[in-house]
Amino acid sequence: MKADAGATASGRQHRLRNALVISEVSLACILLIGAGLMFRSLLNLIRIDPGFQQEHVLTATLSLPREKYKAEAVVLQISMTTS
Repeated sequence: MKADAGATASGRQHRLRNALVISEVSLACILLIGAGLMFRSLLNLIRIDPGFQQEHVLTATLSLPREKYKAEAVVLQISMTTS
């Protein structure tokens, strides 16, 4: 009778191990597919025409002193007029 109990526990462990292996392989496949789709999206973004000439573009950062511009509405208004 004890031999049957050991076989049952071993069967449960075997099924659990199989379930874990199947779930691990499934998760790896899902992650691999997701990485492939993200890579394809990145390539599509690189190939797209931005709609302007990329040469001779000037960018600037504007920092406002907090003491002078405390109100958020003023900062937002300045940001909207400079954009």
